[in-house]
Amino acid sequence: MMISVSNHFQYNCTFLISVPSNNNVEYSEESEESENSEGSKGSKLKGAFLVLTNRCNLQCKYCYQNSSPSIDVSDELTKSEWLSIIDELKRLGATEINMVGGEPIARPDFWEMLDYAADKGFKIKIFTNGLLLTPESIKKLKGYAQLSLSFNLNSYEKEMQEFYQGAATWDTLIAVMQECRKQGLEFEVSTPVTGKTYGGLDKYIKFCAELGAKRIRLLPLILMGRAQPLKNDSLSETQVISLKEKVEAWNKKRNANKKKDTKGNTNRNTKKNEERNEIEITVGCRTCEGGVNYLTIQPNGDVTPCSLIRDKIFGNIKANSLKEIMGNSYSIEYRKLRKKQKYTCLTGLAAEI
Repeated sequence: MMISVSNHFQYNCTFLISVPSNNNVEYSEESEESENSEGSKGSKLKGAFLVLTNRCNLQCKYCYQNSSPSIDVSDELTKSEWLSIIDELKRLGATEINMVGGEPIARPDFWEMLDYAADKGFKIKIFTNGLLLTPESIKKLKGYAQLSLSFNLNSYEKEMQEFYQGAATWDTLIAVMQECRKQGLEFEVSTPVTGKTYGGLDKYIKFCAELGAKRIRLLPLILMGRAQPLKNDSLSETQVISLKEKVEAWNKKRNANKKKDTKGNTNRNTKKNEERNEIEITVGCRTCEGGVNYLTIQPNGDVTPCSLIRDKIFGNIKANSLKEIMGNSYSIEYRKLRKKQKYTCLTGLAAEI
């Protein structure tokens, strides 16, 4: 087995694939030994990323999925197929569903699928650009027991946001985020960090805290999909290392403040959130469990480790069940390989199994 660096990055991936030392990946020797003819018996599936569609109401410059309003969706899974997947996830013991796109809310049957997953008791996160939400739909989302949102906010400046996402996106998104805060609907923000936005990260974090975001996910620009021509916008190796150090410093301060709060009452209002730096900040995913405890199901039914690793296809849901796919030799070998790699992020890498 060999790991080779993909040409998606021109800088050293060694830092980018690092994972916090407190990761909680639970795949064990016992799990590995129990991989047998019963398929998924040995794996501990926590959840899945359901890429409901490649269609999107926007055409962002950095979109790794190449989503757009006009993209061909003729090969995408039907509502019935997605509901069957949700049923199987429940049978396999998964507890989390992440609804991704494209723009998942752009599907006409999105709300039916959301209702179905919520009725099954899943904890749900919706990754959305937010532009299709209204005060009424936000109120409906607030009514779900275990639901949060993840928005793409690229900058604290309108001009920069619309440079990447398109004209007339800023005002609507900010209004939606403010409405979520008003109604008490939990949300995080995520952004590809580029050479254009790197210098303003301190102001960006402060702005996100003021908006009421619970978490910020920073991801160095990945040169995939529509972002491939943006090579000059990607971070240098020095900037990537500096980003890691900044995030470690921010979180160290945050953890110190949380320890102080155990001795007294914690003030959770937004002003304190900003002043005490209590907002959680990560570079990429907090831990990498793609292909181990989480799977991604692409719009056409392909099952992959994560949304960004689409060339490693474990199988297709149209041909086999998730249990069968998790139990095939390629999936098992991939999980064994991931254990040897200590679950470091493979974004931008190609695992040759």
